Amino acid sequence: MISLIDVGERKSYPLAVRQTVRSKAEKELLKERKKQRAKKSKTAKGNPKGRRKGSLNKDKKELNLSPELLRINDVLSGLLKLLRVFIKVKYLALDGHFGHHQAVLMAIENDLQLISKMRKDAALYEKYEGEYSGRGAKKKYGTRLRFDLMPIKYLKKSEQVGEIITNYYLRSVFAQRFRASNKCGDNGETKLENAESGTRDSV
Repeated sequence: MISLIDVGERKSYPLAVRQTVRSKAEKELLKERKKQRAKKSKTAKGNPKGRRKGSLNKDKKELNLSPELLRINDVLSGLLKLLRVFIKVKYLALDGHFGHHQAVLMAIENDLQLISKMRKDAALYEKYEGEYSGRGAKKKYGTRLRFDLMPIKYLKKSEQVGEIITNYYLRSVFAQRFRASNKCGDNGETKLENAESGTRDSV
């Protein structure tokens, strides 16, 4: 289901509903992925560090949508053509299942910015601020962010409802697949927004 959200009124207006019917090939692909993940988790401890011999670089900007994203993109692109005649739509909010680079590329194709939850173990890094050593390529990644120990300098505001305190942090950071602007609340919720939008490292 795709809905239009009015943030000011805090209301959601459903626009389209489509039943998901997976093909046999898609079901087999999902089963195969589950087997591969289980196999990787069993052998991860014994694997050597670094890249596998003979592995090649992948084009991270190549759009290669899964059948699931193709269904969403089909409905989304059609709705946007109608909506943009009357209103400006800038953001696409998706479930945490879609917090990956292909969903980001799909959003960019539709001239949107993605807002999605991220896994709590997502590897996000600050930009390297140290001096260049003079040898090899310049370092891109700095310190890895820990969501349980977010630097106080990134804190933007705090809210308390009863016994629950939610802190909001804002900082442009790097991930291995895409650039992201990260918001993290102390209630365990992490959101990814502005992914691949070309934002710089400024708060």
